[in-house]
Amino acid sequence: MSVSEPRPGVFCWVMLEDAGGTGAWTEIEKSDICYSSYLGALGGGVFELDLMGIGSRGPRTSMSQGPEAGPLRDAGWGVPQ
Repeated sequence: MSVSEPRPGVFCWVMLEDAGGTGAWTEIEKSDICYSSYLGALGGGVFELDLMGIGSRGPRTSMSQGPEAGPLRDAGWGVPQ
């Protein structure tokens, strides 16, 4: 999750994913509305992610994989084991 500032004082959340280990990021979703604060936009993005019902799996994890699937499971990033 990231926040863009298209104009001074106007903030929009942007959902990004790693573009295949290239060090680049790909936009996969963005807000339809903007917010008056950075934290408001970030909170709106996290809320939207929660509404997607994907929790710890992330927006691109296959439904066939459990919440513990993926390379971060043992990386100490706060992902439940």
